[in-house]
Order: sequence, then C-alpha cells, then structure tokens
Amino acid sequence: MNKRSTSSGMSRRDFAKASAVAAGFAILSSKSGIAQDNVDTLKIGLIGCGGRGGGAVVNCLMGNDNVKFVAMADVFEDKLVARRNDLRGNQHPKVQPKIDIQDDLCFFGLDAYEKLLATDVDIVIHATPPYARPRHMEAIVAAGKHAFIEKPFAVDPVGIRQCIAAAKAAEAKGLSIVTGPQRRYQTSYMETVKQIQDGSVGDILVARAYWN
Repeated sequence: MNKRSTSSGMSRRDFAKASAVAAGFAILSSKSGIAQDNVDTLKIGLIGCGGRGGGAVVNCLMGNDNVKFVAMADVFEDKLVARRNDLRGNQHPKVQPKIDIQDDLCFFGLDAYEKLLATDVDIVIHATPPYARPRHMEAIVAAGKHAFIEKPFAVDPVGIRQCIAAAKAAEAKGLSIVTGPQRRYQTSYMETVKQIQDGSVGDILVARAYWN
C-alpha cells in the first residue's frame, strides 16, 4: 500500500441494512444497464472503510455475480488496513472469490477519495461520515462513476442542495446514484403499511414514531 495508496451473526438491524443495500445495488444495475452493457466483471471501489463500508461491500458481493472488489480509500491508514484484512479473511463462498483488493489501489489521506476515483472502478460504494458526502458525491459524478451512497446524503441545507445538483448532473450523464432507504424494503414495515392502507387495523387515530 502507498499513500496513493464476519462474522456470521446478524442482528435485525444488520439484516435490515443488508436488505436495503442489496435492493439498492439491484436498482443500480437495472437503472443504469451497466450489467447488460458491460459483459466483463464490474470493478467496485470503497470510499470510507468503517464497519458500514465493509458491510456494504459484503452485501454487494453476496447479491451480485459479475462484480469484483478491487480498491479502497480512507483518511486513516489503520482503518483501511483493518477493513482490508477483514474482507480478505471473509471465507463466504459468495464473497471470497470476488475479493481482489490490489495494494496499489489502496489509498489513505485526505485526497484518498480523489485517487480512487482516478482508477478504472465502475461502481463506488460511499460510506464516509455524512459531512463529507456532498463534496465526494460531486467528485464521483465528475469522475463518471456509478455509486451506492449511504444515507444520509447530507446534514445541512447547503449539502442537500449540492447533492441535488450532483444527482441532476448524474442523470444528464446517464449515471446511477442510489441509496438504501431500508424502511422501504424491510418486510415488517411494508406489511404494516399494507395493513393500514387496506383498513385491516381500523382507523388510525394517533401515531408515534422514533428512531434509535
């Protein structure tokens, strides 16, 4: 590496995230047509090498056949090395054959994301802390990459406007930018909404919601 350079247990929350990511990648392929247009293996790179980034990589590899994970970027070298070792050690038969991390495609430092985007990866998984997402999303689109971007896209109005503008630029380029709204894909939530809409639970007078 240069300066350019699971366990099997799964909680309900992890399962929800996995379902969302899998659905997101399915949407990415179907919307962009990259799986049809590119008969070769699609190369995937990760920006943001924390636990969520590593989990999203595993979700993607589990749910897709013509993909290979080749590149990583993070501000901190120790985070990158730990996640790289974790992914290389994953022995799941749907994951291990698709791990092909190249040491010269592992970048750390504040400009690591730019160096990853200068490679020939086809799809970027973006899982940094959200404050960096608007600027990185602009760079992803400028580099002509498809992307799965973790939520939330931004944490303030300025960032949201940046992301909206980047999304419009991506559409004009024929790129797909997707995210994982897990509640739209989690079975318990979908069934609850269906029962409410069908009237099977009667008239709803009060609703209380929270997120932990």
